Amino acid sequence: MTYEGFEKSGIIEDIIMDREWTLDDIVNLHDTVYNISKAIVEAMDVETLFFITADEQVLPVENPEQTIGQLLHSKARVLVTQMVKKAMTEYMKTAKVKFNDIDNNTDEMDDENIVETLSPMAEDKNDISEGLKEVMNADVKQLTKEDMEKMGMI
Repeated sequence: MTYEGFEKSGIIEDIIMDREWTLDDIVNLHDTVYNISKAIVEAMDVETLFFITADEQVLPVENPEQTIGQLLHSKARVLVTQMVKKAMTEYMKTAKVKFNDIDNNTDEMDDENIVETLSPMAEDKNDISEGLKEVMNADVKQLTKEDMEKMGMI
């Protein structure tokens, strides 16, 4: 199986579609892609590792203490990670979110899923605004022209 053959085989897409996705998986997508890629490469046989990486250029001394097997695995992991990222990008463009098997398009109200929102009282609104202003002023520092030049802003 060649690089292109593996990429078009549907293996990555099957793994992505069969996975039970959580919000944490999406929020930490970099880690998720890494874990998926690592699992795919670890499950590969030597022949597949070789054919996926066969056309990949290697710097003369990437890591002089690395064995051929480690080199194949590291190169395959990079290539498979690229394939997973590409597939994930396509799936994320059309992804739909479903929360705990709850149909969010229904008119029925479930007492357990009702969230009461409280609006601040009129006298509290002024305190909130003043408190927010204080926090914002503490967080925001006016930059001098010299500071802006140092940061390359002007």
